[in-house]
Parts: sequence; C-alpha cells; structure tokens
Amino acid sequence: MQYRHKKTKIVDKTFSLTGFFQKDPVAMWRLEILHAGKIDHKLVGNFKVLQENNSKHTIKCHLVTDIQLVEFAESYRENHPSLFSDGSGTLGNPPNFIYSSGSAISEGTFEVSMEHGNVLYAILDNRFSKLAGKKIQLVIWEEWDEQIQSLDVVTTIPTNDNSLLEDVKRFISASQNELKIITPHIDMFLIQDILARSNDTVKIQIITRERNSFSKSGKEAFDYIRKMLGKDHRTNDYVHSRVIIRDNLEALVSSADLNQDSMIGQYNAGILLSNPDVLQKLVNFFNQVWIDSKT
Repeated sequence: MQYRHKKTKIVDKTFSLTGFFQKDPVAMWRLEILHAGKIDHKLVGNFKVLQENNSKHTIKCHLVTDIQLVEFAESYRENHPSLFSDGSGTLGNPPNFIYSSGSAISEGTFEVSMEHGNVLYAILDNRFSKLAGKKIQLVIWEEWDEQIQSLDVVTTIPTNDNSLLEDVKRFISASQNELKIITPHIDMFLIQDILARSNDTVKIQIITRERNSFSKSGKEAFDYIRKMLGKDHRTNDYVHSRVIIRDNLEALVSSADLNQDSMIGQYNAGILLSNPDVLQKLVNFFNQVWIDSKT
C-alpha cells in the first residue's frame, strides 16, 4: 500500500489588534477542515508579534472547535469574571480548547491532531493589554497522508501542493520497460530525468507539437529531445492532451505540460489510473496519435 504526504498552507495573514479599551482587541479566523481520505491528519501553525525588541509585545493564541467557541461565549454570558479573570489578575482563556498558549507570549508554535470537528477557530487575544496595539502574523499548515488509489487525483497548487509533479517523477523513475508521453509543450525542467531512463534501456516515446510553437527555452528542449531520441520523438500540432503511460501498467492524464510553469507555477490537476481495461483504451489512444504524428 502506497501513501503520499500532502501539506498545504491554509492561513498566512497579518492581524492588527488594538488594546482592550479600544475597538478590536481580539481577532478570530474561521477554518473549515475536510477530513475525508486523510490519514495522520494534523494542523501545524506558528504565530508571532511583529514588533521587535519589546518584551511587552506579547499575544495569546487559542485554537478551538465551534462547540468550544460556544462554551467560551456561554462562559462569558453566565459568569463574566470567569472569562476575563483566572484569579491572578490576568484575563482568562477558553475553558476548553485544542491548543492554547496559556499566558501571553511573543511567538509560539503548535501541532495538533485533527480528531475534532470540521469547523475550527483560531483566536488571537490582546484583551490583557489595556492600550498597546499589535501586529501579529499567523501561519497555519494542514498536513496529511493519503493512500494512492487505483483511480486517484493529483494536483498542483502553488506553492503548497506538488503531488502531480511528485507522481510524474515517480512514473519516470519507476518505469522499467516503456514510457509513453504526450505533452504539447516541454522544457528542460524534466528532460534529464526522462532521458536518463532511456540510457537505462527504457523505451521512451514522446509526442509534442511542432518546434515553431515552442518558446525559446522550449525550442532548446525540443532540439535536445530530437537529438537524443530521434525517431522516438514525433510531432503533431493537433495534440492537446497530456498523457504519461508507464509500462502499460499505470497512467496519468492531466492538464499540465511537462514544463516548469505547469508543474510548479499553475493550478493543474490530473487523474491516476491503473484499471487494465481503461488503461488499454488509453494505450490505444496513444498508439493512434503516434501513427498520426510526424517523425
């Protein structure tokens, strides 16, 4: 059973908070978290007061579920002092929470397992400071593992998710006999990885568009492929699909060209498949395009 690790940034924001006697001493950010298909699911975050060299510039940070937020509000309505005072003269914290800094600090980190509800709230609390306003940066990442299925989705979401690129590289490195590729455009970003497998006796077949449709850097890649592969590189200006087939065992159909822009700079998605009947249809498609293309 194979797994891929995914990590995506869900919050990267700077908040401006006033002191308690002013308008906005608290900032709250709502997080909607989806759990389906995620293994070892967690949130990893950090917060920091951006003013430097002043020990008074501190902040409280809490992470609560929607239910815990309601409990926090109920505590305020029913017993005002319990919300604002813990008996030591400082302002209190939520009675229940996923994470709490406890006391006010200048910066902190947290890592919490996502065994809670779908809706969470990140709270930055400056109510303990009567007058001093502060700027606070909050960054939260969502991390998880997911099982690689026989029919699966991979994506490119700059700059957080490179699962599509990772599976392209996996296809290249795992190929043992054949690698069939259709990509309208290509650059030098992955050429060395692909052609290295040709030296390992893997048969490489690549279909691209004609040279005149490439950018300057793309023309360099085109010429290099033509030199290294010869008759195993064909051109067809009508190709619009992006397909990689590994050993007639596994395929990736995506919206991404095999170039740097598509792999790490754009929002692209692809489908992984290994069902033999569906895969054979895709192999037949490749073979027909190959026949219809120019050497």
